[in-house]
Amino acid sequence: MGSNGKKEIVWMDGPELKFKHNVGRNEPLIINHEQTGYYRVDYDQRNWDLIIKTLETDHTKIHEKNRAQIYDDSYSLLLSDDVKIMPLETWKRLHDTLSQDDHYVPWTAAMLNMHHFYQLIRHQPALVEEADRVRKWALGIMLHH
Repeated sequence: MGSNGKKEIVWMDGPELKFKHNVGRNEPLIINHEQTGYYRVDYDQRNWDLIIKTLETDHTKIHEKNRAQIYDDSYSLLLSDDVKIMPLETWKRLHDTLSQDDHYVPWTAAMLNMHHFYQLIRHQPALVEEADRVRKWALGIMLHH
């Protein structure tokens, strides 16, 4: 949502898109409004931080479909070959915001991915301790809610 209070919609017609927007400097830019497109979205670290801050302070400023998309996209990015694309710490900070949310759609997207992540690492001998931390962390989010 722009600083003028209106949602701005821009359609992608190629692999890259450049556009001007009215999003305030301290507001997150949310791409793929209400998940109308079938593609993944990645943001720079500053925008991820703004998304997390918004979800911590008032998650309703981001539509529930976009919250689900953000949780789901972040997990796909976490699984990429480049750890810098979605650092584990950012992914966890993002999912910590679930304790503020009470909508089914974001919770479903996030919990399916958290469960999948746990299943991926729990049988890896080198990651047994990390898997236990992830399990406790995920349970903490659910119980805090």
